[in-house]
Amino acid sequence: MGRQIKLRGFSRGAFHLEENDNFVDLGISESYPSVLRLSVERTMSKTKKPRKTLIAGNKKARYRYEVLRSLEAGIVLVGTEVKALREGNASISESYAVINNGEVWLINSHVAQYTHASWSNHEPNRKRKLLLNKREIKKLARDLTIKGHTLVPLELYFNERGCAKLKLALACGKKQHDKREALKEQEAERELRRPSI
Repeated sequence: MGRQIKLRGFSRGAFHLEENDNFVDLGISESYPSVLRLSVERTMSKTKKPRKTLIAGNKKARYRYEVLRSLEAGIVLVGTEVKALREGNASISESYAVINNGEVWLINSHVAQYTHASWSNHEPNRKRKLLLNKREIKKLARDLTIKGHTLVPLELYFNERGCAKLKLALACGKKQHDKREALKEQEAERELRRPSI
């Protein structure tokens, strides 16, 4: 079978051709009238999903804690906080979460002040409410009664719809010898991946 090409019309000195999903513009350049230019633009398909945009991560959490379970939580923000997050001005490396009166709060997270805001700017280190189901909160509260368990944020990101989300982990603190063993295992994996000479 041959290629299907349709001539869409002539406007302002350019022919418009359509070939399957591609739009082809064959036109005469104004600065070089004798030269034809060819540009191909692919139309965006409906099935293409935008990716999540990572704002801040917590690498130390995976080193200090053993992650037992993780879940996604919404976060309550004010307008200038959202704008500051879009600039990437946030840190969750020293933060943790607690449960007070059936609500989950993120403590000690830092969102820098938005530079273009006036008097209505936010407090950088304020505690922020996390949005979870009542059932999930009750289950977390039950799990936190076990000694050594804590809630640690792993990453802060914008999801596919553009909403700010926090990946929260129920974690258990590692002992010093567990950390050493984990480092030895990582080093052994690196050695195996290296090409031998």
